[in-house]
Amino acid sequence: MAFLTFLSGYVPLSAQNLKIFVSGKSNSEAARTVDRYLKATIFHLLKDQYPCARMMTDDDVTALLSWARERALMGNPDEYAISNAAGALGAQFAVFINVIQVNSTITITASGMDDRRGKTVSKQSAVAQIGDETLDAVEALAEKLVSELISSMPDCYVNEWVGTITYSRVIQGQSQTKEEGLTASGITTTELTTKSVAEANFEVRGTKKPARATVKWNEETIKNAITKQKLTCPGTTLFEEGKTVTRNVTEVEKTTGNAEGKVDAVASVSVDGNEYTISFTVPEIDDGSGTRDWTLEDSGGCGSSWSDHESSSFKWTSPELHEMAKGKIDPSKPDVLTGTQTINGNSSLAPSMEQTTIITWNLSFKRNPSTRK
Repeated sequence: MAFLTFLSGYVPLSAQNLKIFVSGKSNSEAARTVDRYLKATIFHLLKDQYPCARMMTDDDVTALLSWARERALMGNPDEYAISNAAGALGAQFAVFINVIQVNSTITITASGMDDRRGKTVSKQSAVAQIGDETLDAVEALAEKLVSELISSMPDCYVNEWVGTITYSRVIQGQSQTKEEGLTASGITTTELTTKSVAEANFEVRGTKKPARATVKWNEETIKNAITKQKLTCPGTTLFEEGKTVTRNVTEVEKTTGNAEGKVDAVASVSVDGNEYTISFTVPEIDDGSGTRDWTLEDSGGCGSSWSDHESSSFKWTSPELHEMAKGKIDPSKPDVLTGTQTINGNSSLAPSMEQTTIITWNLSFKRNPSTRK
């Protein structure tokens, strides 16, 4: 904390492949006290919530003192000058604080900049009376600032499994049933053809953030029902003998469902000795679309032939799937999990359907704080 107090208002926090540069200015002793307290609060919040942040190195201090001397020559710089200073120190993010006292009122403004993109990612302000109210205002402002700052930073991992999981499931097949109609001479043969394809790519981001899944669903079901019925039609006159005809009724119904999206998902890794289990959930996509197309053709039998047709669209939600894969840890690479699991067989949802499930994973364990996957 000595650096927070004495180094001309500058506080750099470095992280693996990431540095955060904090600077501030104030116009009175009371304002300087608030400035120091805000810096300290930001420092501890970043340390607790972003473990990639660590204390500065000796090289950072040397560079920092050089910039402090330049600051003394040019006065209090604006936030773009602070951004330039941050860039010179190799910092990707900069925080600029301004605390002004007017009588018994303290006005605090703070902004966070992503120096990589030259973009302000957070702007916060607060006004409070000197006293306990000021401390509450500082803490609330720091929490909002740090939260928005972290949201724009690379994910930070420590003691976490990170990487990718890909999932593919294809269910397809055809079934046929026969059912007697209302009369002994009527039989309905129904053929059902189904194909369902589910694909998901997971970005596993440890346990502090949900996985991100890109999900794509395509389903199609075609129902073809043919009813054949023998009928005896009466003659056209009392003396004409009736004749036997076959009435054919064909009903075709096609339904489809399509959904695609990128959403938060659940994915985890558990290790037991030299074995591990990868568990994940393919989340539902609730803004998909579906269609239904239905056609009926009736030969009429003793009457005239006729047909009917209906077509409609509707909102379709893909189902949620729970899956897992198992493997053994390679002793030569205990921090790396890679593999592919393929399962072929009949679907548990529809025994007459063939199902192929392929799961591929590539995960690594980050023992030390890292912003890299």
